Amino acid sequence: MMKTRTLRVFLFSGVIVAVLFGGVFVGDSLARPLWDSYVILTISGGPIEFAAVGKEIAYSYEVENTGNYPLYNVEVQDDRVDVDCPSTDVAIDGRMTCTGTYVIIQADIERGSLTINARVDGTFRVETASGSCCGGTTYKYYDASAENSYTVGGPAYSISMTMTAEPATFFWLGEEITYAYVIENTGGGRLEGPFTIEDDLVQVACLDESLEPGETMECTGSYITTIEDVEAMAIHNIAVAYGDRDVTAANDFEVLLGPSASLSLDKSVSPATYSEYWQLIIYSYTVINVGNVAVDGPFMVIDPMLDEWSCPDVMTLGLGESLTCLGYYRTRQPLGGAITNCTTVEGMFGDMSVSTPEACTQIVYVPPQIPVTAPTPSPTEDAPD
Repeated sequence: MMKTRTLRVFLFSGVIVAVLFGGVFVGDSLARPLWDSYVILTISGGPIEFAAVGKEIAYSYEVENTGNYPLYNVEVQDDRVDVDCPSTDVAIDGRMTCTGTYVIIQADIERGSLTINARVDGTFRVETASGSCCGGTTYKYYDASAENSYTVGGPAYSISMTMTAEPATFFWLGEEITYAYVIENTGGGRLEGPFTIEDDLVQVACLDESLEPGETMECTGSYITTIEDVEAMAIHNIAVAYGDRDVTAANDFEVLLGPSASLSLDKSVSPATYSEYWQLIIYSYTVINVGNVAVDGPFMVIDPMLDEWSCPDVMTLGLGESLTCLGYYRTRQPLGGAITNCTTVEGMFGDMSVSTPEACTQIVYVPPQIPVTAPTPSPTEDAPD
């Protein structure tokens, strides 16, 4: 019995000790969480971009206590900003907003952005159970911290380019087109010169100047039109501007041909005289494209006097090209007098009729000649000796 009772006392005592020490262990574990996870530091700032030295950035640092104990001795430190907090304590589930300002310097402009790094430090005060021998409340203190960073964007560097040409249209080869290229600094920071422009047709010259935000500069170049431009009916060029900080801007431009569709007509006739009824007269019409655009067929001879006409089956008459049409006419009664007729030849440019100038010819009537015969001698005449 004594052994059993002793064993029971021993086991009971062991349980009591285990509970007591276990309670201390458990309580101590609960009093030592990952304290960093119970402090949150949130940073915001504005404006969110800067473009010039001297610009002021205002920052807010929100410290949030998400733990189950008050947070004391709170301090926020920033690697660039002097931070001011309204208190050093944050209650359970409480928030505190600290503030600070920073003034942009040239190094920030050159770097292109501004990043701040901040840290909050504090102490959690945790009540512990009072001892049975001493009475009163005791506390344990645990350091807590959190870190965060915040980046404000620097100047957004960019340029734009517009193009103009003078004259705005051209009509033939050998004409000079003067181009103007206007570069504008559309970003938020200064761009150092020089600027260059590469054009696939034109040699462009720019002044060696820098551009502040919003400023512009003009570059120039010139071009002499070619027959290929006339045939293409347009000059199309592409230009790319290059500047400091690898900024670029591209644009393309087109100078259009001022179309001038024009045909000339050279008319001839054979024969140039007539003397008989139903005599065949052949007219020849040489048409030349003297304009700056191609003229489309079919080509038609406009002459109400002709009995018949024909033109080659040419669908397009290019610049400087020619074709020859023929016309036929037979003389009628009554004969006599001159035969005059006027002719034009027509083609098409788009939906517009293109006509040659009127060409006129005159055929002169020449009466037929009666043959002259020698007289027959009379029988009464004496024969020569």
